[in-house]
Amino acid sequence: MNTEDVSIFSIWNRSILNFYWILVAFIICAMQITDSIAGRASKGMLEGYVNPDLLTMGIALISLLLVGELLFYYAIRLFDYVLIIIGFIIAIIIMVVIGEAVKGLQISLEIPLLVSMFYFNSKRLWFAGLITLFGFITVYVCVADLREIVSPYDFIAIIGMLIGTSVVGHAIRLRGMELLHSLERTVSSGKELFVDTITLEYTSKQDHLTGLYNHITFHEYLNSLILHHESNGLLMQLAVIDIDNFKQINDKFGHQQGDEVLRKLSSFLSTSITSEDFVARYGGEEFTLIMTGNSPLESLQVVEGIRDGIARLEFPELDHQSVTVSIGLTEYVRGMGKDALFQKADTLLYQAKHQGKNRTMSDFDGEADHGDKS
Repeated sequence: MNTEDVSIFSIWNRSILNFYWILVAFIICAMQITDSIAGRASKGMLEGYVNPDLLTMGIALISLLLVGELLFYYAIRLFDYVLIIIGFIIAIIIMVVIGEAVKGLQISLEIPLLVSMFYFNSKRLWFAGLITLFGFITVYVCVADLREIVSPYDFIAIIGMLIGTSVVGHAIRLRGMELLHSLERTVSSGKELFVDTITLEYTSKQDHLTGLYNHITFHEYLNSLILHHESNGLLMQLAVIDIDNFKQINDKFGHQQGDEVLRKLSSFLSTSITSEDFVARYGGEEFTLIMTGNSPLESLQVVEGIRDGIARLEFPELDHQSVTVSIGLTEYVRGMGKDALFQKADTLLYQAKHQGKNRTMSDFDGEADHGDKS
């Protein structure tokens, strides 16, 4: 039994022990009131208001529960079995002491069986059934007072009642386990459906080759950022990145090697940005990068670092030849709109391609050309 199970059982055990206290207090008070009203209290003890038999029973029951309180802290893992035994002892004490005055108290033997049903555990049910059945038979044989109260016919009826209750308890446990398994299957199906939904949603937003977000997600995210910019003046820059001479790579080394280049560059892009930035594969060999919270020059330094880092990567699959990228970088201006923003970055990329490639073109304060001048 793990720590969580022990904690759950402790809550149940505390509740059952509290129930025993309430039951004992009710029985003592009810019997004392009834006895006093009937005028059968023994004279000479507390002015004739306390029946010594009831007093003895009360002391025995309270002592039993005090022992139970002690074991609650020192026998935590076995306390459910202790409660079943306590329930049986309470039932026997009640039957022996007041069974003659109050008929039908044999039903109190159901207490340990009912308690065991709370745990939905076959071992506890078997334990409760056996200790109640054989315990009652033993007490019946050894205690003459009980034989005077319980006739042979009642004895047979009680045995049948105990066996019947045990059988019903096991049936209830089995039915409860069926319902629990059904609930688990329902929860599992719901979890699988939830996971499938999340997976489907994620894969619909993801580029399958590179693992980056796709162009659909890029447009959705850019739309939301533009709305945020128009409301709060959010600083935002867009970079469009294109691999130089990628068609020649595919033609010379094959599309499989070209795909490997795309994957390696995508991984590099992902590790080169912060959690505030967003990178996506827009299509083919073209990528988009959205940066927020930076000044234009800070974003320029970021993309220049990316461009320079890519040029330094090794590509064994390309006979160790290098790969370069061209980048167009621009800043969003309020009222520009998404299409104009993308068109401006794409135009700057086009200029970088025509001015020798492996460079970044931006429109920040006249800083229009950055990159390899060789």
